[in-house]
Amino acid sequence: MKKLIVLLILIIVALIPIGCHRLSAKADSKRGNSLGNTLVNGFAGKNGDFIFYEAFLDRDDPIEIALCKENLKTGKKEKLYDGEVRSLNVYGEWVYFCPVNRYNYDESPLYRIRIDGKKLEKISDAVCEFTCIVDNYIYYVDRGDQNKLYRINLDGSNKQLICEERCWSINVVDDVIYCMANDAIKKMTLDGKNRTEIINGKFCQVNYHDGWLYYITDDGSKIYKVRTDGTDKKTITTDSTGFFTIDNNKIYYYSGNLYCIDLDGNNKRKLGEAFVGSIIDDWVYSYEMYEDWTVPVRISIDGMKREELYLK
Repeated sequence: MKKLIVLLILIIVALIPIGCHRLSAKADSKRGNSLGNTLVNGFAGKNGDFIFYEAFLDRDDPIEIALCKENLKTGKKEKLYDGEVRSLNVYGEWVYFCPVNRYNYDESPLYRIRIDGKKLEKISDAVCEFTCIVDNYIYYVDRGDQNKLYRINLDGSNKQLICEERCWSINVVDDVIYCMANDAIKKMTLDGKNRTEIINGKFCQVNYHDGWLYYITDDGSKIYKVRTDGTDKKTITTDSTGFFTIDNNKIYYYSGNLYCIDLDGNNKRKLGEAFVGSIIDDWVYSYEMYEDWTVPVRISIDGMKREELYLK
């Protein structure tokens, strides 16, 4: 039971901001993961015929978890890294990730490993959150440095401070960044300049999609949307939720169960009992409660299929 509590705390901390304060970005942007996936901690990623996700090492001993690579054509699975990970980005020949330390969440450095598993490198010692790779740069919030927003090269060099405010939930879209910063949702250029406030208040998450900013507040955690100029605020759902993601014009959120709704809040469907996770192709990769443990699973986006994830 103690292990369950520790793991649940890690999942919740990973997905819900401290203090609770298919991609619609530019078509020619090269990204390490979809915008929606990076905002819910990147549990899975994809490159060509390969998909990367967390799985139990052995179905006969479902305790140890590893980062796995699966060939979508052959179904062959391989272990890339021992241990739990988050913030997956697959870019070029590398898989970028942050190892999870169950006993010290303040340790969350950024690593990369070659897709073939032959080389592992530490990129940064920062406590990285919302790590995303866009057009050959890595953007992240450093929770160990007052949530300041930074940018580095793919090899970890040339560290640049983008925003000195307390940032969260960063959305790198085209040539701008939308994010929460000091009790407001703000917009800035990729170098942190031309900073403007869109709306103020205390928020838990913001997600850009097709000219709108979808967000949840900390006073009930409903999902709202507003245009990027701050006008035309609308309520999407009154369900209480702490985190959500958007993919292929659908909103996926957790409110006791995993649900899916249209962008206008209609056609609510229960998909399963899993938390919100990464959406790759037609599957949601996440975790689900089972007795005293949480189990890595994937659930089809129509809710009709469910698979527990094992390396063997």
